[in-house]
Amino acid sequence: MTTAVATVPGVDPTAGAVFETARGQALQALTEVVGRVQACAALGVSRATWYRHHRRSPAPVKTKRPRQRHPRALSQAEEAQVLAVLRSPEFVDMAPAEIYAVLLDRAPTCARRRRCTASCAGTARSANAAARPLIHRARNPN
Repeated sequence: MTTAVATVPGVDPTAGAVFETARGQALQALTEVVGRVQACAALGVSRATWYRHHRRSPAPVKTKRPRQRHPRALSQAEEAQVLAVLRSPEFVDMAPAEIYAVLLDRAPTCARRRRCTASCAGTARSANAAARPLIHRARNPN
């Protein structure tokens, strides 16, 4: 709120801070008389804001949990096997969907043996940065 007041020409930049201080004092005085909920409603202050400013304990620390692998995701060994097929000289210039179709045409069990669909192969390829489409390359560096 202070930044919005400061950008208006002819208005004192400290007016927002003065208003916030006065509103905080009014909220404190009114809370003692009518209670927290009614005081917040009367002054247009969210109760969450009141609780945030009157917290007795430090703010909770947000910890990042490690990302869990999906239960049906390929194992490291299976992913390495799929990447070996994608990087083979025969398939290096083909899209994952084409490779999958070729493997299905040869023998239906060959594609199933890899335990991988075309989209899964594409995900494995992009996750390991095996091939980037031409559109992602710099066209004119100058």
